[in-house]
Amino acid sequence: MECGEVKTDHQERNMHPLSRVAVTRTTRSAGRVYPPGFPVMRPHQISGMKSPLRTHLSPMYRFSKTKTYMEQCFEVIKVLGNGSFGQVLDVKCLETGKRFAIKKALRTFESSGKRHRQLLEVITHESVIPHPNIIRFEKAWEERGRLYIQTELCGPNLNDYRSEFGPLSEDELWTVFVDILKALEHLHSEEILHLDVKPSNIFISLNRT
Repeated sequence: MECGEVKTDHQERNMHPLSRVAVTRTTRSAGRVYPPGFPVMRPHQISGMKSPLRTHLSPMYRFSKTKTYMEQCFEVIKVLGNGSFGQVLDVKCLETGKRFAIKKALRTFESSGKRHRQLLEVITHESVIPHPNIIRFEKAWEERGRLYIQTELCGPNLNDYRSEFGPLSEDELWTVFVDILKALEHLHSEEILHLDVKPSNIFISLNRT
C-alpha cells in the first residue's frame, strides 16, 4: 500500500472486503543487493528497531527452507488485489486471530539501490503519526529478497465500492471529501506529500472510524 493511504468512514452498504493473486520469481543474486553475511533466507524486520525479525517472531515460526514467515504465521483469507507492485492479501494472524492486510512485493529486490528506496518508503510510512483517516501501519519485513508490509485491514477502495453499489450521494461525497482532506492535512503537517491520490488508493474503513 502506498505511504499514507487514505481511509474514510463513509457508511457501508453491506459490503465485503475486496479480493487479489500471487506471482513468484526466482531470487536474484544476493551478492549485489545485500551486504556480506546478511541473512537473506531469514525474515528481517525493517520497521521499528532495525533488528532481525526473529527477535520479535511469533512462537509459531520455525526456520524453514521451504516455508516463509508469512506462510507459517498467517492464513490467507483472500486476495485483495494485484498490480505491478505485487499483491495485497487479506490474512488472519494464526497467533492472535486478528485480521490484517499484507502487501507482498511481486519482484525480489533487483539492486541495492532499489532495495534502499523501498526500505525508505517503509520508514516514511512508519514515521507517520497515527490518524483515524490514514491506514494504520503494523510492521514490515524482508525475506528471501522480497518485501512484505503489514497494515490495518480496510474495506473496498472507492473504485470497487462505486462499481458494486453505484454512485455516491452528495452527502456521501462530502463525507468522503472531508475525510480525504483530514488525511492530507495530517500528512502535510508532517511534511509528507501524497503523490498518488486517486479512488483506488482511498479505502472504506471496516469499523467506520
